[in-house]
Amino acid sequence: MMALCFALILLLIWLLRPLAVLIHEMGHALPALILTKEIVEIQIGKPDVVELGGQELDSQQLEAGLPAQKAGRLRWAFSFRSSLQGFTGYDRESLSRKALLGVIAGGPFLSLMACGIGAWLTMDVCEQLLGKLVATTFLCVNLIVLIRSIVPVTLGNGDPSDGLDFWRTWRQAD
Repeated sequence: MMALCFALILLLIWLLRPLAVLIHEMGHALPALILTKEIVEIQIGKPDVVELGGQELDSQQLEAGLPAQKAGRLRWAFSFRSSLQGFTGYDRESLSRKALLGVIAGGPFLSLMACGIGAWLTMDVCEQLLGKLVATTFLCVNLIVLIRSIVPVTLGNGDPSDGLDFWRTWRQAD
């Protein structure tokens, strides 16, 4: 029974991790869509490479061979590979410093809200074991995304975390 629960938790982490990153990135994308007039792009998972039928396709092959995923000014790409990574691209230059701070803070804010929902589901709503496992895993993956985003560090790809980006933007003069 314990091995089955462990396997289920691993499966839930694999499935819910991209959802937690998507929730976080939507926290950036929604204010960016409201505050800019340009296209907003969301990338979940490993950038510029998608696996299709066991064959890796780069961004040029994707543009030539797969339909664009879009809704209005929102464009997105999704992959389960490296799904703890996410990126939201928008026109930073057109935003005031206060608006940019709002867009940067939107991701951690939505992650925090998702943690609250996960905690509420874990403590008050779900009574069955499966429901508690799903709710607790949802809480944990969103908490991981939240912590990774607010700690002010430079990430492995050279980009700043949201915490570092917020701090640098806050300290800039208007």
